[in-house]
Amino acid sequence: MKKFIFLLLLIPYVTFSQEDSFFEKPPVFPNCEASEIESLQNCFDANVLNHIYNTFKTPEVVSEEKYSGEVVVLLK
Repeated sequence: MKKFIFLLLLIPYVTFSQEDSFFEKPPVFPNCEASEIESLQNCFDANVLNHIYNTFKTPEVVSEEKYSGEVVVLLK
């Protein structure tokens, strides 16, 4: 009986899970407009990374003290 209840609870999870064949279209940068939908995500990721890398300014104390680490960017 417990196995039957478990299966009943599992069915909605399996049947309504996302499919891998569905593509969501990310925001499109001007230089990505000619890209196919399958490669838009990679183009978007590369453009965001380049924008952050080119515009992020590190404080002088970080450069002087030779801190190391990673930067985490949260987009809302």
